[in-house]
Amino acid sequence: MPNTSPTDRISRLEAFRGLGAIAVIVTHCFLVVPWDGQGAQLLLIKLVCLFLNGHTALMIFFVISGYVLGLSLDKGASRPDNVSRFYVRRGFRIYPAHLVALGFIAIALSSFGHAVRPSAASQMFGAWFPATLSPITGLFNALLLRVDMNGVAWTLVLEVAISLVFPLLYWTSRRSPGWVRAAILVGLIGVSFAVGNRTTQASVAVITDYLKPLLGQFSYVPTILNSLALYGYVFYVGLTAEPAFKRLVPRIEGRWGTRLMWFALFVAVTSNVYTGGFTPTSLFIEVCGATFLVFYGTLTHTRNLLIKALDHPFFKWLGAISYSFYLYHFIIVYCIATALFRVVDPMLIGRDPLLFVSALALFAFPVTAALGTASYHLVEAPLISYSKRVPMRRSTGVADGAPGRLPAERTVFSLLLLAPWIVVPVGIALVAPYLYLRNTHVHAAGLALAPLVDPAPAAAGVRKAGGVSHNPPLRPPAPVPLPFHLAIGDSAARRWTPSGWYDAEAAGGATFAWSEGEQSMLTVPLPSGRNIRLDFEALPFVFPRSPPQVVTIELNGTVIERVRVRPGRQKYSVVLPARALRASVDTLEFDYAYARSPREVLENSVDVRTLAVAWYSLEFSEWKP
Repeated sequence: MPNTSPTDRISRLEAFRGLGAIAVIVTHCFLVVPWDGQGAQLLLIKLVCLFLNGHTALMIFFVISGYVLGLSLDKGASRPDNVSRFYVRRGFRIYPAHLVALGFIAIALSSFGHAVRPSAASQMFGAWFPATLSPITGLFNALLLRVDMNGVAWTLVLEVAISLVFPLLYWTSRRSPGWVRAAILVGLIGVSFAVGNRTTQASVAVITDYLKPLLGQFSYVPTILNSLALYGYVFYVGLTAEPAFKRLVPRIEGRWGTRLMWFALFVAVTSNVYTGGFTPTSLFIEVCGATFLVFYGTLTHTRNLLIKALDHPFFKWLGAISYSFYLYHFIIVYCIATALFRVVDPMLIGRDPLLFVSALALFAFPVTAALGTASYHLVEAPLISYSKRVPMRRSTGVADGAPGRLPAERTVFSLLLLAPWIVVPVGIALVAPYLYLRNTHVHAAGLALAPLVDPAPAAAGVRKAGGVSHNPPLRPPAPVPLPFHLAIGDSAARRWTPSGWYDAEAAGGATFAWSEGEQSMLTVPLPSGRNIRLDFEALPFVFPRSPPQVVTIELNGTVIERVRVRPGRQKYSVVLPARALRASVDTLEFDYAYARSPREVLENSVDVRTLAVAWYSLEFSEWKP
């Protein structure tokens, strides 16, 4: 039986993207409210999110991306400038629509207050977008070196990262024997398993936490490299799997093929269920199912229910605009949900969250589709067309019709976009060890406490003696009076929390702040010469099969106590001994037994933060035996 035509295959690939776009937006709509203890509604939502699985949709996107990028390079295989053309096309494909979407997001976030999370919203919803924006934040998000302005852009980051090495992967897939391709695939899968296991991820989190204060605005780069190692083989599967399926599909056409297709869908969407959450094994199973779906769906002639859906004009249209749809859906869901939270009674949302989420999805889908359509026709399509039709400048002595060089403006454009992705990771790899050692030395010397010293004397003026300027000596700050209450979620607490804390949130009428990474630091001038009691209220980040959370409390480098933080919001007390206190500023360090990213341990989560404990308050008082 003959295979489907290339046009039909591309059309079905677009339709797969359309189906995936629906799964992603529905998944994110269901994440805006908490679902603990909702009984029958919780069961129903789990079933919906099981079969409209946003993560499985992303794996389908990645497999399709690997396949389509390979076809793109196939078309220009005879050109000497094929690789440079590839980079330019990828730049025009990814960045323009992304930049326009970022501008829209900045305007949307600036148009209403969103710093405090609505009481009926989930904790994850409160972390979707930053409370404040700055030009430097916009710049690094524009370059896709950070994604906090649009959390779903982590997939764009991965697409750009894989594009840098894709020509090499393509060369191995087209010019190497089968055993070499198999060895490369096994190697990439091995890297994914090595990086993705929880022990390695914990080590990666520790290294990333150490590097974050050193890397500053580039602190997302280790996460980029981690994602590339974890998901890289998915693109290679898409690049190399078509020949095998061209031989396989004609043999299983009909009833058996349909059964295997539905089985592959079931296996892909349920992979996390029988592996106890997201693991390299669950990812591998999910990718196997997604790969079978993509290639069987594009090559088969059997007209089952899924194939009829793929051939429907609606899903083809939605697939065509799926990139812009994906870019805008997150902010649209966020804005509409925020508006609904403000007009709908929280008691009603808590009683019937499924109705609220259904209304949200019904509002968000047409708005996102309209924006996606406008972006596709006004931004995507014109610039993609431009990248293909700009005439090539021929080198001297090149005959008419022969491949030429890229025009200067396109070459410069591609280099400007790709340069940060080459320079930044290499630069970080070279300077990170030096920065880490230097930072350790500075911290050991006690210089990290300088910003907490009262700057007023230095700002008051400069004394001159013999024509030489002298700054007056810095005075240590006065000790805080006891009892001293510190609400971590209050903006006034920021001066005492120099590192290891995320922005404040609000839920259930209380404010709090999540810890960032595996260590948080608190600096406060406590009265010396006496024992001080520390009472704190905290809640650990828990997930399926999470280990016990233990907080190690250090005062000025001395371990005071290890406190096991139990699930739920609870209060704890420790005594800070007088012998460990200083006569100036005291440094409290909270070291956590584990810190995890919800995106890595919770199904369908897009929260990329590294969380350990949510802190509500700390209170220092004189200890009385």
